Amino acid sequence: MFNNKIYLKSNELVAEGTIKLVFEKPTNFNFIAGQFVTLGLKSGDKTLSQPLTIASAPFEPVIEFIMRLTDSDFKQAAVKLKPGEEAYMSNAMGNLVLGDNAESVVFLAGGIGVTPFRSILKQAAKEKSRKFFTLFFSNHKETDAIELVDFKSMGLQNFRTVFTLTDVDKEVWLGETGRINKAMLLKYLPQLSAHTYYIVGTSSFVQDMTAILEESQVPRSQIRLEAFAGYKNAGTS
Repeated sequence: MFNNKIYLKSNELVAEGTIKLVFEKPTNFNFIAGQFVTLGLKSGDKTLSQPLTIASAPFEPVIEFIMRLTDSDFKQAAVKLKPGEEAYMSNAMGNLVLGDNAESVVFLAGGIGVTPFRSILKQAAKEKSRKFFTLFFSNHKETDAIELVDFKSMGLQNFRTVFTLTDVDKEVWLGETGRINKAMLLKYLPQLSAHTYYIVGTSSFVQDMTAILEESQVPRSQIRLEAFAGYKNAGTS
């Protein structure tokens, strides 16, 4: 399962209850932005594992993972991991990658589900992509949302962000409020069928977003999603 041994560079808190692990990138490791791996961590005489999306871009010299903290054995082992310690990583997997045909791409992200889009957008900026990108990013609270400033300054020519919170004091939040719904999408995307959609979040989030798009006559071929165990109970909105 594990084809790569990796070493931790840093372990930091990036949002409430959310950490970012940064590893040195193996010289022989390649991936496409949006893919995931299985990460293995030592805990005593056991190796714990979980699938995680790579949050960094392929051109970067590091491998980054961002995860919500829970009381699971794997997450507790991740919290305790210190710089210089080793972990294990499979080869990259998954088909949630940016296609060549779509001119307008819409990302629908629930909470920590934004990580593959972080990788895709960084790589697109590096390659000076001419595609039009729109990111809808839903969280419970502002303190739950990872790196909002980074998403606002990706360096892409045609990129806009729509941040929404489901639990918010409206006097201090200037973005959208409530769950992503059809009315919110139509506010920014008058013709829903004119875009290709990528959806990542909890199973319920993915199901809800897919239902909205299908009810809006968006062809199924224009809806891309990938659900795996790494997002189970991930605290997405």
